[in-house]
Amino acid sequence: MIKKIHLGHLGIEKCKLRAREIIYWPNMNTQLEDYLSHCQACLTYKNQNCKEPLMQHEVPNRAWSKVGIDVFHFGTKSFVLIIDYYSKFVELIKINCLKSELIVKKIKQVFSRHGIPEIVMTDNGPEFASNTFREFSHDWKFQHVTSSPRYPQSNGQVERAIQTIKNMMRKTAYDQAEFPLALLEYLNTPISKELASPAELLYNRKLRSIVPCSPNLLLPKINTDVINKLKRRQQKQKMYYDKVLEN
Repeated sequence: MIKKIHLGHLGIEKCKLRAREIIYWPNMNTQLEDYLSHCQACLTYKNQNCKEPLMQHEVPNRAWSKVGIDVFHFGTKSFVLIIDYYSKFVELIKINCLKSELIVKKIKQVFSRHGIPEIVMTDNGPEFASNTFREFSHDWKFQHVTSSPRYPQSNGQVERAIQTIKNMMRKTAYDQAEFPLALLEYLNTPISKELASPAELLYNRKLRSIVPCSPNLLLPKINTDVINKLKRRQQKQKMYYDKVLEN
């Protein structure tokens, strides 16, 4: 069970939150801490402290109204990542080339499932600065906003998501585990003590995974006061981040 809970190689607090929702055994927290602190994949690919200034966006008032999109590379493969600024839900698309026409086609498939957001945030990459993407935003009726060329950290939500996904890819490859299952666990794991998982904030339900849980936990559940909880989390993140920079 510990191994299944840590399949996505998330941090100690995230794994504790996930475990507390579905299972209990004596000394569970201690055993989780001991296992995670000795995970060779996590120790090998431990993040370095980030020194860039923290740029925060206004919290959207509903799910999938504002998304961030970026292209990243892992090894010889390329991916398009889409993240919802409200639920933190991630969509990952493998692409064979960086042509704007292909990327737009793949994004359209995601929008056909979740709906068209009002705002799409990207960087100034050529695939997003093209006439094809400009026509896409016009025809599909969404506002396309780009991050500042002089301040790429303004698209930090996407950059952090890419870092998380890349780390997950490295660690599952290290463990010879299945990345799709790890991504599923990430989407099922609570964002914080106050906030439900990305899947619950987007779908109002958990997603069934290989981690056993009661059928009642898979039933729909409305989450309340999400916007205020997101704002409090954002303020807390900035406070801790600024303290690190000061030191």
